Amino acid sequence: MDFWDKNLEALKPVQPYLVEHLQTIKQEGNDTVTLGENISIGEAKDGNPILNVIVGGKEYCLNSRFRPISEAEKYASQFDDIKDYSVSLFFGFGNGTFAREILKKGNDKVRYCFFEPSRDSFMYMLHNVDLSDVFSDNRATFFVENINKDETAAYLPSFIDWTNIPLTEIYVLPKYKDIFLQEYTDFVHIVRDIIVRAQLAMNTVVAHGNKLMRSSVLHLQYIFNCVNSTTVKGYFPEDMPAILVSAGPSIMNNIDVLREAKGKALIMCVDSAHRTLVKAGIKPDIVVSVDPAKYGLKKVYALDPNAFDGVAYLFNTVANCNRTANIDTYKRIIFDGDDDIVKHMFNEIGEQSITGYATGGSVACSAFSILEYWGFKTIIFVGQDLSFKDGKRYADSVRDAAEVSAEHGFTVFDVPGYYGDTVQTREDYYTYLKWFESAAYVTDCDNLINATEGGAYINGLTNMSLKDALDKYATKEYNIREIIENMPSAFNEEQKQQIENYIRSLPGRVEYFLRQFKEGISLAERGMTLSKRANPDMRELNKISKSLDKIDKATSNETEFAMISLRAVDVERRIARDQLVSGGNADNAEEQKEVFASLILLYRAFYDATLELKDIVNELMENFERDGRK
Repeated sequence: MDFWDKNLEALKPVQPYLVEHLQTIKQEGNDTVTLGENISIGEAKDGNPILNVIVGGKEYCLNSRFRPISEAEKYASQFDDIKDYSVSLFFGFGNGTFAREILKKGNDKVRYCFFEPSRDSFMYMLHNVDLSDVFSDNRATFFVENINKDETAAYLPSFIDWTNIPLTEIYVLPKYKDIFLQEYTDFVHIVRDIIVRAQLAMNTVVAHGNKLMRSSVLHLQYIFNCVNSTTVKGYFPEDMPAILVSAGPSIMNNIDVLREAKGKALIMCVDSAHRTLVKAGIKPDIVVSVDPAKYGLKKVYALDPNAFDGVAYLFNTVANCNRTANIDTYKRIIFDGDDDIVKHMFNEIGEQSITGYATGGSVACSAFSILEYWGFKTIIFVGQDLSFKDGKRYADSVRDAAEVSAEHGFTVFDVPGYYGDTVQTREDYYTYLKWFESAAYVTDCDNLINATEGGAYINGLTNMSLKDALDKYATKEYNIREIIENMPSAFNEEQKQQIENYIRSLPGRVEYFLRQFKEGISLAERGMTLSKRANPDMRELNKISKSLDKIDKATSNETEFAMISLRAVDVERRIARDQLVSGGNADNAEEQKEVFASLILLYRAFYDATLELKDIVNELMENFERDGRK
């Protein structure tokens, strides 16, 4: 087996998509590299090979000319004590020496990503050097310019989220930034966009934590007769197109044409676009909602009291539960909102999975992921402006978009437009734009059509008028309502009874958490008092720590704990991670004091969150006793 095959065999279990790209390159005969054009190989003073790149006619050495292995070992030494759950992003790969030493020093709980801006150097190494030990390491991921660069934005979000933003760092291998400045700038922008998106998610959790908890709990009354979205995969005819309608102001460019699509394509609209469609006399097939703070339905029902007649409601478990309660529809379809309680209902009671979909932070991103998962091969975007038009964010906006954006701390800036012009957008819209572009790069869909006819240009989508898209792809009639009506409920009668039993057990479970966290506060406060003494009794302190450990074990694996923890996330975020790593077992009294101070804050946050949960559970029980299963 030659080096190429050995390296690809090592890569395949870890990064199958990259291997597919490389195999295609080889099949097309584009895998060969001519030394002297973009790279050259030299020899260091100690006899080890060194890699040189040629940029702008100038040759740059990417390794030490004297002792490249020692240089790599020294560079890697800075990662000896890297924290658990860190994400280390390296600009540069070179001949793999640095990567090998970094991974040797590395931690099993750390994620490592390497971005190589020189395609030729990477291809040469695949053919001529055994890097199978590096490529087979499941902690590492590799991105290469002009090979799988576009996957960077698509896959890094699976490593970086709001929980590990402070532990995410970009490192640059020696000389790489000087040689590949533009590629480095592009890489930083990709990472920045992902972090901004993660921060937006974090801000949502902090700002709307009570609403998230409330929706998660109160939705329990509505899952008895709902459809599990996971089972909808493959339910629609493969040749049926889907139209995803968003609320951008350009929706008015083709609202009349959209009316013609009824029955020829699945029309799924985001909740903020529903009122515009109702006003135009158009009934979508499905309305999708994911936002815990989304407005109510008074304005929709004021336009049409039968707005949901024949319209299915697709929602996740953290969408505004008040909307769910007031929607009179023939079919509710539910998907996972990263909610452990609902997962328990489906996984343990229903013996089925419930899918959570990739999202870029907006309801339109979630809706696209759902349509893609369901198997639609042609998806047509309408109203997906991701920008402002005539000072409007939405078709029915009444306030100036730039003014509203400034009030919320957003900066307005220009991006390329649909028609080759420039349009104005802001940071959150821009992160959604980049998410769509990365999603388009890795999609299994055959046709992604941007029929917005305005707004921002979305790379990876084909611009086409809605009329032309319908003429080309929407050529058959379907009984879409019948298809949706025939979707089965997720649970049988026995399982529904188990769900009801769980609901009725919730008040007692809440009291259990309150007792545990109250005890945790008392123990931590006692530990703090003891640790302040001149000669603290370390045996008693360790005894307290063991008792706290028992409380952690008694609560952290319970179904409801993730929701309580999420409600307390702002406190958790502010507590230094290294203060909690020791678990209160440090021998040093000063360290013990810091640990107990953090634990007091944490248990109080858990206790307060559980008090909020108690009020919500009481509301659920009142609703359930009055109205029963929904």
